[in-house]
Amino acid sequence: MGNSNSQPALSLSPLIEQNGAWSPADLAQHLVDWIMAGGERQAAGADRAAQLPPLTAAQRDAGATHLKGMADQVRQSDLARASKVVDLLFIWAAIPANPFHRALALRAKGNLLGLGQGKFREAITAYDEAGQL
Repeated sequence: MGNSNSQPALSLSPLIEQNGAWSPADLAQHLVDWIMAGGERQAAGADRAAQLPPLTAAQRDAGATHLKGMADQVRQSDLARASKVVDLLFIWAAIPANPFHRALALRAKGNLLGLGQGKFREAITAYDEAGQL
């Protein structure tokens, strides 16, 4: 843990200490901050799920929507960061599996590929898959 290859651990203490006064947007932002610090290499997706506080379906939807908005927003200025947010959105969609969240992730991926990177064929594939969900 003390070596230079160690990654930041996902700590939800700042949110938990708010005594439930956090929003899904706060959680999404906290996760984005963590992944930008290299936390995506810390643990597998299932391990991350165990660290998340219990969320209602509405909170999960709001968090996914917030992550999609963040991916689209940062895509305009930082493609590497947008890519990490898209990856995080796919993780969010998989735990527990939610087709609406996966569709959001695929739309964000399509935006990143098409609008951000000019990879229009790949973007259309992502959009088509999202439309089938």
